Amino acid sequence: QYGIVFCPFLWDDAPDSKPAYIPGKPFSFHDPDQPDKSWLVMNAETDEQLKAYLIEENFSESLRLLYVALTRAEYHCTLVTGHFNLAHKSAQSWLLYGSNIEKRQWSSNSKSLKGLSIEERLTRLQTLVEKSEQTIYLQDLPDAEELIKSAYREQSPSGEIRVFNRQFKAPKRVTSYTGITRGHSAELPDYDLSNHKPDVSIEEPEGVAQIRGREAGICLHWLMEHLDFTQPVDAQQSLIEDGFRRHGFHQVDIPQMMQWLQTILLTKIDSQQSFCLADIKKLQRIDELEFHYPLAQLNQHKLKALLKQHLKLPAMQTAIDQLNIASVGGYLKGFIDLIFCHQDRYYLVDYKSNWLGAEIKDYDDHRLTDEIANSHYYLQYMIYMVALHRYLKVRLKNYQYQKHIGGVYYLFLRGMSEDTGSRYGIYHDLPDQKLIESLSNLFEQGS
Repeated sequence: QYGIVFCPFLWDDAPDSKPAYIPGKPFSFHDPDQPDKSWLVMNAETDEQLKAYLIEENFSESLRLLYVALTRAEYHCTLVTGHFNLAHKSAQSWLLYGSNIEKRQWSSNSKSLKGLSIEERLTRLQTLVEKSEQTIYLQDLPDAEELIKSAYREQSPSGEIRVFNRQFKAPKRVTSYTGITRGHSAELPDYDLSNHKPDVSIEEPEGVAQIRGREAGICLHWLMEHLDFTQPVDAQQSLIEDGFRRHGFHQVDIPQMMQWLQTILLTKIDSQQSFCLADIKKLQRIDELEFHYPLAQLNQHKLKALLKQHLKLPAMQTAIDQLNIASVGGYLKGFIDLIFCHQDRYYLVDYKSNWLGAEIKDYDDHRLTDEIANSHYYLQYMIYMVALHRYLKVRLKNYQYQKHIGGVYYLFLRGMSEDTGSRYGIYHDLPDQKLIESLSNLFEQGS
């Protein structure tokens, strides 16, 4: 269905103007007396009746299309008719002027309409109007000369370039953290930025040092998603080998990689050194949780003001000043690497394979805070925390933010060590409830 339909050329549809057949070539038509049967005619040069059958079938098809055209409009349909050459042969002419003629005789009797005067045509049309109960209105087409005259300008244009001052409102679309900060597509999970290979020597196990870049990040995310944290990594060797192969790493030292992964799982991640990922059972975690939530037209000034009000560290304040947000609206999408529950508190985890330096001090609290600020990861986990907050409000009975939210962990995998625990390679934050709720309102309402 369409609101308004214009049909200016249905009069130009004579059924015998279509190629009925090409002499010497086959054609087909349906038997007029037995519609479920069709005929294939190999040569009909001398059989006028067969040609008439084909013309009749063309006419029936024209009537069907005419019906479709006239019944598509919900509010208004404009149909153009007139004393045009060959218009008397069209299905429209039969409908408007010749419905007293049998359809099967239309091809041979349509010539009777060719001589209809303008007055006779108008009389027949007026009869239709009167029978329509005010659903049909007859109006003359505007004169062509009047149209040309109305389009004529008395004064010539000055030749000055016209300036377009309107601002286009950005169309609604699905976007993500990377979409609003870097202009990237929102179709895939957010992975680490590619890291160039450093010129300095790296004090990492050889097997670990040789996997770098975005593909390495994707591979490590896949492994962390599929590993059973509570089981020894040695018992999951086939899974690990498959993970590296499917991501193009065929020459890695598998024993060293398993040792590294085991270290990641056994590193205490909280400041009290009380638990690690190996304590998290499968039933206590959700991997790669995808979310969508409505996003009003994003107001950069309000967003930055809200972030600066709550994130007081100098590095964060500087980063927020430099933040350039695309003005978009529609839906905000993301993939949360890991959500887990420990002692009735829910935590959000994002894995980072970024190479920050060759020494352990390159992964201390100060360096990680700078990385979080400079890469605007603080905005990423605020977006994710809003999703987790909304998710738990729906899924958890008697949910309270201060009681049930444990915060966010950014695990910089290359800096994690059992010996140092949460002092290196681990960034933790527990955003204020007021900030998360204010962000949720801003994303939803734009205010």
